[in-house]
Amino acid sequence: MAFTLLSLSVLPLAAQTSVPGEISSRVDAAFVDKSALGLSAVLSTSVGKPWFPRLEAYAMKRVRQAVIENELEFARDAARAVIEANLDNAEAVELYQSIQAAIARRDEANRLAAEREALLDFRQKQAEEKARQEIARDYKTVTNTLSGKKVYIEQSLNESYRPLDWDISLGLVNLGMLLDRDVEAKYGLSFAANFLYRGDSVFGGAEFDAGAMLVTFTGSQTTSWTSTISGLVGLTRLNRYLVARAGFALFGYRYGAEGLSPSLFASPSVGLGMRDARFGDRVLVSACVDYYPGHLWTPGTLAAAGAKVEAALIIADMEDFDILFRAAVRDAVFLRAGGALNDLRISFSIGVGDYE
Repeated sequence: MAFTLLSLSVLPLAAQTSVPGEISSRVDAAFVDKSALGLSAVLSTSVGKPWFPRLEAYAMKRVRQAVIENELEFARDAARAVIEANLDNAEAVELYQSIQAAIARRDEANRLAAEREALLDFRQKQAEEKARQEIARDYKTVTNTLSGKKVYIEQSLNESYRPLDWDISLGLVNLGMLLDRDVEAKYGLSFAANFLYRGDSVFGGAEFDAGAMLVTFTGSQTTSWTSTISGLVGLTRLNRYLVARAGFALFGYRYGAEGLSPSLFASPSVGLGMRDARFGDRVLVSACVDYYPGHLWTPGTLAAAGAKVEAALIIADMEDFDILFRAAVRDAVFLRAGGALNDLRISFSIGVGDYE
């Protein structure tokens, strides 16, 4: 009987010290929402309740859990809410101070890490700037007109990969054959110059040829000569070798012989050509076909055209120019009322140029 009465007296006390479910739910919601204000509101309205110590202990448990989860700012604010509800809670004060110190250590570590990163970034930028200055001092940039890529070259190369190609050559061995009513085999001299500027989308230039056949081996002892000049233009992105040609040409035959009348043919010229097609690093091939419309107003001439094929071999690569050997075959045909005149020439030249 005494035991039963004691049990009945303890049950109401246990019920009074248990945290109501609604209060526990509000505390859980405050921690889920990371709301220190929500937690403070629950604790402040529960001060003085018989179950407040249990509520306080539960809140401290949740604060420690937040520290473990590295939610230091919220854990600090939650601990402060517990302290504000009970200033005598030494455990909460100690935990608050520990969290505050941990935050300070973390912020200091982050600051030092940021300073190290900024220092490394500064040093990296300094190194990059130094490298750019060294490149600008020691190298020049040249843009490939086809791919758009930049190439770095040494300053000592004196602007290699320049957009201007040029050459000048002197033909000391020129053998010719003039086929008309008879055959004339001749020897002479020639001169040639070529200039070609290559732009990003368009390239163009000029071509000049002149020659004189001075010594006759067979046939009439006469002198013949030729001179042609042509402008060239092409589209880089379409084909970097194909060019359209237009210019002027002069052909003189049978000068200096008694009893023979010299003839002169002068005409504009139009045609197509190929310029400086590379085969390997040292061989460049060019070719062209020209039409001479001057036959339309030249009495006795029905048609006129010319063709040329030449190959240049770079035999020495100097600092600012190349030394080259050139072999060329030129042919001009004039269809006349009394037959055809064929002027065929083979020349071997030595010269200088730049094909960078």
